[in-house]
Amino acid sequence: VSTQSTGPFLATLPPFLVTVNSCLEKMTDEGSSLTLRAKGVVLSAVLGGFLFGYDTGVISGCLLVLDREGTEWKVTDDEKELIVSSAIWACAVGALVSGPINKVFGRKITLMSGAALLTIASLIMAVATDWKLLV
Repeated sequence: VSTQSTGPFLATLPPFLVTVNSCLEKMTDEGSSLTLRAKGVVLSAVLGGFLFGYDTGVISGCLLVLDREGTEWKVTDDEKELIVSSAIWACAVGALVSGPINKVFGRKITLMSGAALLTIASLIMAVATDWKLLV
């Protein structure tokens, strides 16, 4: 990103925010004006993607602990792949199911249900005694 076209401030931003700003500028340059709400939606989508990548990295980092000598769990490579990919599949299913649930029950109940499900799943994973509970 050149600092002449975007200003010196953008040179100090992380790359994903520079990309978001470039997209927003391009959309605005094409004649459409973006409202503050539209910019918020774009920023939320970007941060959601960033956090999903971060979570995948955390899961992969936890797999290193399972490989250490002296651990009780003996996890094969196929089982490790299943542990990591289950998060992606769960997100895909959640995205497909959340729309119809939102239409029937409304936004607040859908968000609260998702938060409750996340809390319950986190507690189950925290006390997991086998790799199957991580999936």
